[in-house]
Amino acid sequence: MSSHSSDQLHTPATSPSTPTQPLSNPIFDRAIQDHLKLLDDSERRDFIASTPDDVRNVAAGYHAGHGQSRFLLCVQRVSRVIAPLEQFFSAVDNGVSSNPVLAGIVWGALRFVMQAIRGVSAHLGKIGNVLEEIAEALPHYQDYAVILFSNSQRVMEGLAGVYGDILLTCTTIRRIYMRAQGKRRTFSVAIRFLNPSSFDDIVSRLRQRLM
Repeated sequence: MSSHSSDQLHTPATSPSTPTQPLSNPIFDRAIQDHLKLLDDSERRDFIASTPDDVRNVAAGYHAGHGQSRFLLCVQRVSRVIAPLEQFFSAVDNGVSSNPVLAGIVWGALRFVMQAIRGVSAHLGKIGNVLEEIAEALPHYQDYAVILFSNSQRVMEGLAGVYGDILLTCTTIRRIYMRAQGKRRTFSVAIRFLNPSSFDDIVSRLRQRLM
């Protein structure tokens, strides 16, 4: 009968590592769902998940065809807020609630409207106004909402409102250019649907949340 030597080495049993749970904030997540519920089926279909680079690629395509036009200047304004938004979404994912699908929908909305309003500087300029206002508010939300007050219902709802403001801006533009059946309106028809006060209202609500 064979015997094992007393000095045989034994590898201690190890338990499988527990996968890290995605970060979640119930207050923020509920507020985000309230904003997403406002999207209808056609908007969800059109705002396909995208990345910051997808939006940059649309902007780069316009640079090739519009020289130094007013429209290109509007494209450049929108392009300047991509990096701050990208940093902000990453901070929220890492500090509040990990939900990459959410950012994908927002990028998809931005890409869709930039494609829809090709050549129309008045409409792209309105988007630029709202996005610049949002970009200016991002450091406030990143410092206070992400770092200090992640358990505050009021602050989390305000944080979710940043995403909601971007989506509302995009849905406002989409409804100007697209019929309910998903067909595109001609510019001469779409321009009659532009109500500048709609964008002013978005900026006003953003400022009120910062008070």
